[in-house]
Amino acid sequence: MRGLQPVRSSQPCHPTGSWTRAGSAYGSLRIVDALRDAQVFVDGYYAGIVDDYDGVFQHLNLEPGTHRIEIDVDPGAPPLEFEVNVGPGPGRCIGRFSCCSIECRMPRNAEVIRHWQMLLHIDADRSGVSVQDLAAHFKVTTRTVWRDLAALQEVGFPLVDEKRDGKTCWRLMTMPLKALNDAGLSVTEACSLYLSRALLVSFTGTPFEAGLTAIIKKVEKALSPRVRQFLKRLPDVVQVKSAPRKNVTAPKHDEFVARLIEAASDRHVAKVLYFSVHSNREKDYELHPYHLSYAEGGLYLSAYVPEYRQVRVFAVERIRRVTVLERGFTPVDDVSSEAFGQSLGVNLGGKPERIVVDFTARVAPYVRERTWHKSQQVEERADGGLRVTLKVCRDWALRTWVLGYGAHARVVSPPALAAEILVQLDGARDGYVPKLQFEPALALLTPPAPRLPLRG
Repeated sequence: MRGLQPVRSSQPCHPTGSWTRAGSAYGSLRIVDALRDAQVFVDGYYAGIVDDYDGVFQHLNLEPGTHRIEIDVDPGAPPLEFEVNVGPGPGRCIGRFSCCSIECRMPRNAEVIRHWQMLLHIDADRSGVSVQDLAAHFKVTTRTVWRDLAALQEVGFPLVDEKRDGKTCWRLMTMPLKALNDAGLSVTEACSLYLSRALLVSFTGTPFEAGLTAIIKKVEKALSPRVRQFLKRLPDVVQVKSAPRKNVTAPKHDEFVARLIEAASDRHVAKVLYFSVHSNREKDYELHPYHLSYAEGGLYLSAYVPEYRQVRVFAVERIRRVTVLERGFTPVDDVSSEAFGQSLGVNLGGKPERIVVDFTARVAPYVRERTWHKSQQVEERADGGLRVTLKVCRDWALRTWVLGYGAHARVVSPPALAAEILVQLDGARDGYVPKLQFEPALALLTPPAPRLPLRG
């Protein structure tokens, strides 16, 4: 059973603010790398702010014994709590005093994030922001604001102050980054672009990689080393897990992409040599290029094929040769500007159908929190599950989506899709049943799964 803890008090337990008795031994606690205006509590009593105890000669002196320290790192969030055991250390006694120096290091992410948010706030108001307004907006003291502004200036951000209606207002100049400013980028926009470089990993291996890398390098060159160092201190709050990418082996891949973009822009007929995975052979096509789309880690060409009188999709990495002809064309099909808008995947063929799928309560939260298609309608079920209705093509991407939820998804309609799913499940079962040998312990722990009907 836990003992009673003292109730927090805004007053120090000693009128003088001292935490030791005159003439007694004591230890010292130094708090570094924390928000300087965060409140500090010792054994439930207010002791001051971090700024009072974060210097070389600024320590929180404590009597020997165990003490509970609380630091309010962020308003509205739980305080950082820990215990310290202060006591005389061997060989460190000076007269009647024993110095036991303890350092409590805290991450400065919150402070760095506030610096960045303050910079964005100042940049948003080109007329200038007063120190009082900044203190009120970020719920800190004016002393903290002055310290933050000094830190940002020291890093190299072009902050200037000017008097307005008797108040000192701060604003962000753009001249130090004139080259980027002439291109329409502000200081904070350039910094944001530099910070978002992690998002560009999705385009690695595409023809756009070189251009995007060059843009980032130009921004990086315009930023001072100290500004770049400041931005690196920002925590990695945005990370990107790159999706599987197509392996591009064609030596002239980028050249082919450039020719296809030119043909689509100028509405010129193109001849391509294409390797078909389905027929496992190369074939010549004369086609009308409509547009290129980047999806699922690769580039796809949507083009009208006169031979088949329909629009087809070509994976660009399988194109072996591209020749742009002088002959022009007029688009005969109204292809949606949204890439593959009638499919959950990469598909232009097929007529959209009304698809109804029921999901169990176990996976309902995961299904509910996403928009799978612009046509979707979600209906809550009495058992906690969901019924999702879509109007999409009945294709491989749709079947993969349903199968991905295993026994937690059931196709209600159309019957043809349910039959296709059952064929897939039967095929998967046949690949396992004759070969599987379950461990006895695993068989006991695993709940029985619903069985498919045996095929006659």
